[in-house]
Amino acid sequence: MEYLDYIDHISEISLRIILYLLFLWIHGHAPFIRHIEEDELWMYRYPSVPSIVPKNVLLIVIIVGPVVMFLIEYFHNRRIEDIVKGNL
Repeated sequence: MEYLDYIDHISEISLRIILYLLFLWIHGHAPFIRHIEEDELWMYRYPSVPSIVPKNVLLIVIIVGPVVMFLIEYFHNRRIEDIVKGNL
């Protein structure tokens, strides 16, 4: 069983490395520049809507939310593998 856990961790880390390398490769390309015709310009002239969720609250929810969910799952099942994968 320990061998399967080792393979599981290696596959998880290698997938994350591949996704990170893909991100770096895409990040290095030139951005797509959209050409807007004159007859479409009216759609972009409306006033912008203020943000519904403030930035600081959004940041807290993004960081604290997954941590709380992993802790709830850990206390429910008592499996350390969930915490390890959650921290990756």
